[in-house]
Amino acid sequence: MQSFKLMRALTYSTLDLAISRQDNQPVANRFYKQNARAIALGMILPGLRYTCDKPLLHYATQVLLSQGADVLQLWADYANAEFKQLSETEQVVWVLEDARSLLQTGQLQRKYQRLVLVGKSIGTLAMAMLIAQDTALRQATTIWLTPLLNLPFVANAFEIIEAPGLVAGGTGDSAFEPAVANQLQKNDKIKTLVFEGANHSLEVPGNPIDSIKILASVTDNITELLG
Repeated sequence: MQSFKLMRALTYSTLDLAISRQDNQPVANRFYKQNARAIALGMILPGLRYTCDKPLLHYATQVLLSQGADVLQLWADYANAEFKQLSETEQVVWVLEDARSLLQTGQLQRKYQRLVLVGKSIGTLAMAMLIAQDTALRQATTIWLTPLLNLPFVANAFEIIEAPGLVAGGTGDSAFEPAVANQLQKNDKIKTLVFEGANHSLEVPGNPIDSIKILASVTDNITELLG
């Protein structure tokens, strides 16, 4: 029975799409394409040092795949020397261009009826900027993992999105502004999870069991949101 379930689960193909920014620089990615028809596309935008194979984004991807969505992950290396030498403004432009290029190519793969945007850390800044620039994206389902609520541009995005969303952050994360988080908890469209003592990776230092519980809670809430 276990083998049969595994065979049923692996109903997608994995490939890299030819994606490039406006300056013709390639955008590293991984595309999970359902072998059957898919009506939803999930787009995963990582953090500077939190790639798509890290727990929060890995399991967000797995939930999307289990629910029959195609998933396009951004695999840009924001830890390289070239990126680190840029100014903060130039880094933001780079990340935004990667995200925009990824989205444009992803949406061409099929005629999708639903878009799910998943961002982690600086990936949430890219999400906020995309949503501000394209009113159609305000209908997307959004998942904000450790969003940079200390940045007004990110905080303001929650005032214009029109579809349900999920926010997850921790009190041990300096970027997770408590006042903004309190306001979000009053927003009927957004479910906000605040984990006591959790850091910017949504982990509790020195307490692996609580860290795993947080991961399970976030994954469960993503499943509920997308279901």
